[in-house]
Amino acid sequence: MPAPRHLLAVACLASLVLPTAPPIHAATADASNSGTPVLASHTSGEVVPFVLPDGAGGAFVSLKRDVASGTPQRLVARVNADAVRDASWNAANVASNDVADPIRAMKLVAAPAGSVWCVADLGAGNAASDLLHRVGAAGPTPSDALFSPLSFFTFFDVLPRTGGGARVYARTFDGVGQALYVGLANATGGGSASTIPVGVVTTGNLSIGGGDRVLAIGTSDGGAIVTLQLPNVGGGSTAADLIAIRVDANGVPVWTPAARVVSNAIRDQFEVVGVSDGADGVILAWRDKRNTSTGDDLYALRLTAAGTVAAGWTANGKAVAQVIGAQNSAVAASDGVGGMWLAWVDGRSGTNDIEYTHLLGSGALAAGFTPNGDLLCGVGGRQTGVQLVSDAQGGAFAV
Repeated sequence: MPAPRHLLAVACLASLVLPTAPPIHAATADASNSGTPVLASHTSGEVVPFVLPDGAGGAFVSLKRDVASGTPQRLVARVNADAVRDASWNAANVASNDVADPIRAMKLVAAPAGSVWCVADLGAGNAASDLLHRVGAAGPTPSDALFSPLSFFTFFDVLPRTGGGARVYARTFDGVGQALYVGLANATGGGSASTIPVGVVTTGNLSIGGGDRVLAIGTSDGGAIVTLQLPNVGGGSTAADLIAIRVDANGVPVWTPAARVVSNAIRDQFEVVGVSDGADGVILAWRDKRNTSTGDDLYALRLTAAGTVAAGWTANGKAVAQVIGAQNSAVAASDGVGGMWLAWVDGRSGTNDIEYTHLLGSGALAAGFTPNGDLLCGVGGRQTGVQLVSDAQGGAFAV
């Protein structure tokens, strides 16, 4: 992996375990101070920031802020190229009555005319509530407060849509069983929504919370392959399992049956990450508890555009790192030629280090890499919170 030459930008976040809740700050990569506040005033805890480049050298920042009512506010701010808050934005409030959990993330995608689409978890139970808003300097646009589903959403993903719209993919319940919710927003307002039954037998409840997520990876037809975490897929007692559903640009399932099992091995599979394989398939990796002798391991699987397990890979996943000591908090980046860079927090040494590897689309390791991962950073102390992004030249930056 090429040594990082520079960092384009970073966001500074003070520790969230301090006795008093900290504000969120932003800073350029060469800043020597503590950054500047994202909000004009700090009145309560600010958590789960999400950063989106604005295309003009600055960035949009979304966050949640605790309020006295106990329901977090959703806020969107903008910072300029020098990381100073854009006073014309001053953190536009995006409705506060539909946020389920202050610690779960919000996500942004670009919208027309320098605005953004803002999505957050929906926690209104069985009461209709808005899920998606378009936000500009003046705040949310009322006509774009789209999609009022009757079931709550805790985990979701969002992608841009051709023409400046947005696509929302969430796990929900359709009154009968587990389902995939697809919301499609038009750039000019309005849109459509649909609910797709997963079509596989599931039983009981999920045993994993903190590692639960929905992952959507876009396809060339404007759709996506969406990975969901579900309980006991197949009706056994396998705990948290993973399935994938491919939908087209209109939210219609592409595969028949709609869902493919990514892994329903015994015990939990969770914390899924992944990248496109460049051919409308995906390479997925996840934290896996199937082997009690080694603890939490990392497994991976490639699904083709047709929803089949690609040649060179193994049904239910092949081990990427299966050694004593927990492997967790994986992050992924595309290598641009059908493979995946993967980095994670690793406890095999007795403390937290960062390991990494490079998987090819064939399922083999790239030349020079060894089974179970290679050490990326193992200096004294603990290394956590690794992030990874492609360098657009076949390599990646790790932070």
